[in-house]
Amino acid sequence: MLFATFLLGASAITCPKDEVEVDGACYPETCVFDGTVCNNKGKCEDNACVCDFRYLLSDKGCYPTECVDTLSHLCSDHGTCVYDDQWKIYTCDCEEGFMGFGSSCVHPNCMKDDAVCSYYGECADDENGVPHCVCPYVTEGEYCERCSDVAVATADDRCVDPTCMTEQPDGTSLECNGHGYCFVPNVDDDHTWMCICDFGTFPMNSGLSCVSLMCISDTAKEEICSNHGVCLNDKCACDDDYTGDRCEYKKKDCGVDEEFVEGDCVAKTCISSDRDHNSPVCTGHGKCDDGVCQCDKGFTRVGTNDCVPESCINDGRLCPNGYCSIRGTSGQCVCNDGYYGFGGVCYPESCITKKFTHNPPLLCRDRGECDFDMGICKCDWLYGGIDCGDCGVHSKLLHGECVPDSCLSSVSPEPVMCRGHGNCFEDSYLGVHFCSCEQNYVSIDTDTCIHKNCMTQRPGGDDFGTECSGNGYCDNNAGACVCDPDFSGKHCEEKKCPSGQKYVYGEGCVSTRCITKYSDGQETVCGGLGDCVDGKCVCRGTSIPYAGACVSQACLNGNPDGPVCDGKGECVNGVCRGGK
Repeated sequence: MLFATFLLGASAITCPKDEVEVDGACYPETCVFDGTVCNNKGKCEDNACVCDFRYLLSDKGCYPTECVDTLSHLCSDHGTCVYDDQWKIYTCDCEEGFMGFGSSCVHPNCMKDDAVCSYYGECADDENGVPHCVCPYVTEGEYCERCSDVAVATADDRCVDPTCMTEQPDGTSLECNGHGYCFVPNVDDDHTWMCICDFGTFPMNSGLSCVSLMCISDTAKEEICSNHGVCLNDKCACDDDYTGDRCEYKKKDCGVDEEFVEGDCVAKTCISSDRDHNSPVCTGHGKCDDGVCQCDKGFTRVGTNDCVPESCINDGRLCPNGYCSIRGTSGQCVCNDGYYGFGGVCYPESCITKKFTHNPPLLCRDRGECDFDMGICKCDWLYGGIDCGDCGVHSKLLHGECVPDSCLSSVSPEPVMCRGHGNCFEDSYLGVHFCSCEQNYVSIDTDTCIHKNCMTQRPGGDDFGTECSGNGYCDNNAGACVCDPDFSGKHCEEKKCPSGQKYVYGEGCVSTRCITKYSDGQETVCGGLGDCVDGKCVCRGTSIPYAGACVSQACLNGNPDGPVCDGKGECVNGVCRGGK
């Protein structure tokens, strides 16, 4: 028994005045509806319900927005809020004799042309309980459909209080000066009107007129066009002796080389070429001194009349491929479309290969120069493509690098640099590339390095002549000749010839009767001074036949019968060798 009494005492709550108990807690009466806090669809804050999303506060608590009318009544107090399963929305289920109209339940006596009391009045019961339209003083009629004698009809057929009409210079009147609409802020006092002004306008005349901010010279004094003009079409139309955006300057007579600017005569050479600034004199960041702009600190002069931020100058030009955005005493380059800005420079997006956080972007893969104005890469001669990512017409891709054609050998299906035994060297002075060969390899062209063992020494010389006598190719790694069919020898210098013939380097198979052999083993055809025809030497020029060969007269010392070189040597290529 004592235990039950204790529970009963613990549950009793006494709330302060103007509060009621709900679920063991006290709440302001203004937040409690039908024994719940805000119909369980909101929270009580500062003695009022703050409804959940898609709910509005009505005179009966928080209800779906579809059921709360403009006067915060639930279905105009003539219906209940129900959920429509078919359309998945809330709607008003109106009492008999009332019809649904948006979030309201309206009696037909108040409806005309799909409007409740022509949007002006309210539907209310008269003393006999019959619904009818209660009209504001600016309208009259059964449905408030006409303007009353004290109201003014606007161009869009609205009825407004005359206090909202502003007289124009031409004698006509416009609602809120043509820049807003007339509104009753207090429904309990429909004789108190004010203008709701459009954006960019300012309320004047105690809120009964709206004037463009472009015409307001002093908002505190409600001064229009400096009291020296009228506002027409959002611009000041100044009196004859005044000028300026707000008629703030009295006109002066200026010289031929001067222009009236901001209330003073200024040399035309100080008037900025770009007047889209706070002041056209020296771009608003300097003073005119003897016809030349003296720029403020941090600004530099371009020409005689423009002062621009030093931070906007790049390579002596003002924001190439962009424009200078000036804020206060500083400025920065804003790049045109298709350009990327970094460090005050506008880089063409078409030239950028890679961007970095703290460094300028990489242009043209570092393989050429970017034409900033044209936005194209001008590639080094080795490279090509839009961003120099390809090899040029005079180079080929080899192991990921572009190699000049002048350093590429073509002995295999794929190009090989310097036949695999050299590096491509650039002579920057001559502007050419050629192979620099490894040790024991010799260059026989700009693109070829051949092992010394494969080279045939030219007759009578110490320099190297032909690769494998021209009758094979060099296995460069092995350093040995691989001869063509029918050829053999270390340098492929020997060939199988018909009977009675022998192979002579550079001549082919020749009759043995025409071959001259020297003491060093060298062999020539007709002593190198004739041609073998039908097994006989036919001498050329002044050479004469001697012992089956052709000998120069110098080797015979004027004696056609010999001996050659006085018997003390041999005639090689028309010259005695070994004595005379």
